[in-house]
Amino acid sequence: MLNDAAYIYSQWEGYWEQDSNAYLRKWLVKHKMVKESIHTSGHASPSDLKRFADALAPSRIIPIHTFMPEKYSELFNNVELNADGEYWEV
Repeated sequence: MLNDAAYIYSQWEGYWEQDSNAYLRKWLVKHKMVKESIHTSGHASPSDLKRFADALAPSRIIPIHTFMPEKYSELFNNVELNADGEYWEV
């Protein structure tokens, strides 16, 4: 069923050796699957974020998954800051 199957791993390689991936590593060995690492990054530069926002022209920008959400107002006029765990209307 899994003949010639491969597992595509696209996170930072350092995460792979963590205990949380032990079950997956064992599962891949058991099923004789190859792990292929193809790293993708979700970290955009400020200039990339600006180009992306300019292309989309959103009515508001809500920073998430960032260490410095307050910096977004230096790049954009329509920033809405929400606290982690806070719900808001979309």
